[in-house]
Amino acid sequence: MNSEARVSPAQDEGRDARPPLARWELGVLAGAVILALLLGGLNLGVPSLWHDEAVHVFVAKTIVETGQSRMLSGRPCPSGAAYNYLLAGVMAVFGDSEAAVRFPSVLLAGVCVVLTFVLVRRLLGRGTAAVAAVALAVSPWSVAWSREARFYTLQQALYLAMLLLVWHALTARRGRRAWGWGAGACGAYLAGIATSLHSILFLGPVGAYACAMAAHEIRARARWRSRWAVAGLLVAGIGAATAGGYYVALPQADRDAIFTSGGLDGTAPEPARDRDRADPLYYPRFFANNLSTGYLFLAGVGFGLMLWKEGRRGLFAALAFLVPICALSYMGYRRFRFLYFAFPLYTAAFSYALIRLAQFAATARRSRWRMAGAVVLVAFGARLALSTAYLLGDSIEAAGGAHTTLARRHPQWREPCQYVREHAGDGAILTTTYLPVLYYVGRVDDWY
Repeated sequence: MNSEARVSPAQDEGRDARPPLARWELGVLAGAVILALLLGGLNLGVPSLWHDEAVHVFVAKTIVETGQSRMLSGRPCPSGAAYNYLLAGVMAVFGDSEAAVRFPSVLLAGVCVVLTFVLVRRLLGRGTAAVAAVALAVSPWSVAWSREARFYTLQQALYLAMLLLVWHALTARRGRRAWGWGAGACGAYLAGIATSLHSILFLGPVGAYACAMAAHEIRARARWRSRWAVAGLLVAGIGAATAGGYYVALPQADRDAIFTSGGLDGTAPEPARDRDRADPLYYPRFFANNLSTGYLFLAGVGFGLMLWKEGRRGLFAALAFLVPICALSYMGYRRFRFLYFAFPLYTAAFSYALIRLAQFAATARRSRWRMAGAVVLVAFGARLALSTAYLLGDSIEAAGGAHTTLARRHPQWREPCQYVREHAGDGAILTTTYLPVLYYVGRVDDWY
């Protein structure tokens, strides 16, 4: 770790400050937000609702009618509560069409682009922030989730907000300001828990950073070590209280999903039936297979470089992605969407690598080995440009109203919903899916 990591948090505040926003930065940020809104908002009502979206819609309808977050069965629905209430407010004003119920996710995707820019600029600099904001805006994974009536863009926005508030708290000079920023971070965390139960993972990077700083400054015999130890214990206490709250307050089905079948012991449920999810490299393989092996390689280089070059800021940024992916890889019950909240830090990593490698290539004339390295980088860049074109094509296809995207690849849920919408005027519909019939037809005569 460089000399920047050996100063106290108060002394580091001056180094943490960034220059005022330049016009070109505002232009890039505005362009990224516009791209996110366009790619998310165009043809938003073309695909039919699918099962998981319909669940949120009917819970939101129940909230509008009764004020309570409940399933159609009457069972409480604690998961996604904050999003369900947000969706209920939107539906009360704009109705429950496909476009109306999905539009909050589009707006939240734009918010995530802004928060990514602000956070990454604070941690890794303006160039990296600009590239990361654009990369997040046009990523097919981001575009796919921005077109879904689900809570994942809200969860991502709350995670980014929490990280930004935590960093302000850690670098504040005055104690009152630190406690104020910390209170805001706790509020963002609690809102994340109200949005998704697995938002308990928000605490992981903060706790890991506090432990790393405590260990470093105990070794350096710095006077700040007690503060970092207290911070680590505080994060652990909040995590334990959250887990205890889950065990005591959640309905039996949700409690069992977390503590019994959630794979907390690292064992994948029914590995013989789903070998992909039994793979410990499940999440890295997703990035390699769907979002380019080249970008996965760049992200790995970026994490290494930021740990080497950026001191505390680099450590904080790297842990914000690496801790969640390690925790989720250990848990036996794996889903790609569980990691989406930390995706902006992945884009920050490969963006940082791009900026650093471009700076290296710009100095190629200084020596022969730099020139040779620059030639390799140009060849790699050409191949990466091809991958980028393919990824942009995926995003444009999703914006055109594609029924299958990186957020929705389950034909057993998707195809019955589309069938029901296309045949809603027929005399009779026979299907194995309950919710889309209720949404598009308005009634279900028989259910077995």
